[in-house]
Amino acid sequence: VVIQPFAVESALRQSPTPHTSQADFLRSLRSRETIHLAQAPAPTGKTYLLGRAVKMLVACGYRVLVASPTIMNSSRLAVLLMKDRVSVDTSLLPSSELPISSNPKSSSVVSSTLDSLGRAGFKASFGKFQALVVDEADACSIFEVLPFISHLDQGSKVILAGDQYQRDPVFKSAKLKLSSLHVGALTAFELSGVKPIPLMSNQGCLLS
Repeated sequence: VVIQPFAVESALRQSPTPHTSQADFLRSLRSRETIHLAQAPAPTGKTYLLGRAVKMLVACGYRVLVASPTIMNSSRLAVLLMKDRVSVDTSLLPSSELPISSNPKSSSVVSSTLDSLGRAGFKASFGKFQALVVDEADACSIFEVLPFISHLDQGSKVILAGDQYQRDPVFKSAKLKLSSLHVGALTAFELSGVKPIPLMSNQGCLLS
């Protein structure tokens, strides 16, 4: 699956007009890189930007697995997508009051918490995915994310977004080891050489 230029331009034309850093992030998804990192502190729109990215992926034929450590963020992103008529299955969201698809395999997007995904695993009934999007990736361990990345189709996209000021405190330690259970997902990929894109809004404040 390839992200087409028309999908990127469509995402950029949506209101409100994205800041240059947001546009750069969306355009970066067309690269051959698998892992894409976006970082910004709270609280001015990072989840909304992820919604644009998911819609762009869906428009190009990707099936997207959307996850977060918390029910609140997973639900917020699911609601944004549903408002834009994206087919979202929420059966893995605990205590969710959102509509649940009767056929998860037919949904363009499956939304869940990382904990629920860990317990459910990749059931055959959910089908295959070509993209994983994780919101609040600063608040989850790299070991909560890796199992789902390994189950994606070849050539898939992985998008992680989070707050660089809320990441695990051991990040600044010179003795940090990637094998540590305390290493967050954003931290681990940044240490492995993936360069995050800092996001800003048109008002000059960083996005979150």
